Amino acid sequence: MKSWSVPASVLLAGEYAITREGGIGIALALAPRAVVRLSARVTPESVQRFRRALYALESGKMQSIGGLRLESRAGAPEGTSPPILPPVLREITNFIRHTGYRAQGELPTSLEPTTIVIDTSRFFDPVTGLKLGFGSSGAAMVLLTAALLHLAGVDPLGNRNTLLSVAVRAHRAFQGGRGSGYDVACSTMGGMLRFIGGEVPRWERLQVLRKWRDEGLRLYTLQVGTPVSSTRAVAAFDRRFPSGHEAEAFLVRSNEAVDKLIRARTWRQLTEAVAYARDVSRVIGDAIGVPAELPPGLTGDDRSWTAKTSGAGDEQAIVLARSDAGRAAASPLPEGLRELQLQPEGFRAERDGEEGP
Repeated sequence: MKSWSVPASVLLAGEYAITREGGIGIALALAPRAVVRLSARVTPESVQRFRRALYALESGKMQSIGGLRLESRAGAPEGTSPPILPPVLREITNFIRHTGYRAQGELPTSLEPTTIVIDTSRFFDPVTGLKLGFGSSGAAMVLLTAALLHLAGVDPLGNRNTLLSVAVRAHRAFQGGRGSGYDVACSTMGGMLRFIGGEVPRWERLQVLRKWRDEGLRLYTLQVGTPVSSTRAVAAFDRRFPSGHEAEAFLVRSNEAVDKLIRARTWRQLTEAVAYARDVSRVIGDAIGVPAELPPGLTGDDRSWTAKTSGAGDEQAIVLARSDAGRAAASPLPEGLRELQLQPEGFRAERDGEEGP
């Protein structure tokens, strides 16, 4: 039994902009973690069988790989439903072909019984089953890609860049070609990332959060709205801003908001940056019909805590609070807050049953 895990992810700023070339965003890798378990024992013979099965699949000689079974353990079907498998198989097939492998002889039609179990249940509300906005489909895509690469004889830990590139392409196909890949990158790499969107997305690690914490900052999440389909939200954005001056003006303003957050070093600078980013989210949400406005009283008092929506729509608020906010706030912190725990480590191997928080 092989087991790997990845952290959850949230987008602090850069909504929609990261789907465009040069659009930037700030992403955080967080607890909880999602897990994949692979039942098969990989041997040189099993690798050859799987690669040949992939080759036959790519050649159109078979529509599925017999013996391979995918199970989902989640609070809701999104992210690990059956459609997640075909795009990953296609992208791994392309990768294997580019390595120069060619199948010889008779192509097997099945594998030894192999089960892949993906568990993203901690990314959903245990009572309602609704997603928490933690990047469940991106995390599931990374885990499935890792398991299938392992079956193909490619060590996903030792080939993290391959894991990321294959998973990003597969996730975009799964989302109809509209995904940015920030959640895939964040779950794979961990920590706090400056993500740059584009045909080939880029990322770099940020140490800003450490500076914020040195200043006594704490981060929380709060469910405040109705879950939003990121795919449908991005489609609405693309329809409203296909290209042209308006789209370019939005990208400039959104990137400026992200830069302000990255440069913020004092509490005043941070609250001003959050307010600016909040306004960018609100305006673009109103324009595309996917509201991203916080309920009354949830913007904070600026002296001790502040907040903004995260990701598409208004389903989740990220609350940034000074350590003395509970005592010094002119308005009290909202109820129901969940403190965010940064996960510096992204994709990693686990001993079964020890996947951490």
